[in-house]
Amino acid sequence: MRTMAIRLFAAAVGLIALSAPRVAEAETPDSDRITLQRGPGTEQCMGLADLLARVQERLGRPPREAATASGVSIALTIERATPGPGWHATMMIVEDTGALAGTRKMSDPQDSCDGIGTALAIATALALGEDACPGCGAQPARAAEGAPTSSVSGPKGESPSGLTLLVAPAAALAVGSLPRAQVGPAVALRLGLPRGPTLGLEGAFFPNVDADAPAAGGATFRMWALGALACAPLFDSEAWRLAACAGGEAEATSFRAFGFVRDRSDTRWSASVLLGARLEQQIHGALTAFAGADLGVPMHRESYDYIDATGAKARLFRPWPVTATLKLGVGYRFR
Repeated sequence: MRTMAIRLFAAAVGLIALSAPRVAEAETPDSDRITLQRGPGTEQCMGLADLLARVQERLGRPPREAATASGVSIALTIERATPGPGWHATMMIVEDTGALAGTRKMSDPQDSCDGIGTALAIATALALGEDACPGCGAQPARAAEGAPTSSVSGPKGESPSGLTLLVAPAAALAVGSLPRAQVGPAVALRLGLPRGPTLGLEGAFFPNVDADAPAAGGATFRMWALGALACAPLFDSEAWRLAACAGGEAEATSFRAFGFVRDRSDTRWSASVLLGARLEQQIHGALTAFAGADLGVPMHRESYDYIDATGAKARLFRPWPVTATLKLGVGYRFR
């Protein structure tokens, strides 16, 4: 009986000794400083332990320790490209304050995911400090040249702000601004931060729209519009972005009245307050579909009148109290 008790005591001590390091690891404050999420079909790709080992080779110290010292957390993902072959990887750096410090997207068309794994390791080392050990600044550059097609410069290799510019030719539909609904060419320029606010500058031209009068005369209208918008993201993912927008627009409307007692032509300026939404959908690479919808409230509603046969003034057209504009286009996003 005594021998059995001694054996049970020894076994209990052994189990406690074996479990102690794991408990300590789980409670380490910086254990979640660097995370790696792998999507379906990425089982052959490197795991987190292998990645951390590669990063440590370049930094000369544990990467989680470096992340803690820098006050940041790094979230990494690897996914299969659809359609394949190839791989996509992302790196998101978040400061301890919760602010987004930067993002990085990488891709590799090769069948093997070794290249994208190397790219993630290099990008992580660069994000944590390429000068952390002698020669670390040169090593990632040589490794990047050997990676098939991965982009490996990391957040420090991008512009400091991480700004992107979308240039999108579009078609626009205006309702309420002219005597009849009219379609015309448009262009949208949108400058923004990943998962952050966006500033937009958009212009449109609406060609001849005819307005008939009860008498024999009529008029032809055309309008140029230039608007500026500030947008806040409602949803932002790798593939698409939805944002709520507010801003203003300046319009120049020219008209030519004919067939009346007194013919006339003129150009009038007006301004509107805009409220709307913008949707951007990544099609392939930097090719992006763009859609916008706005409601406009004219600050001053111009009245376009004519003089009838009796010499009295009669109204030809006046913009609606609330106008609407729709835009659809495909553009290119510059990073």
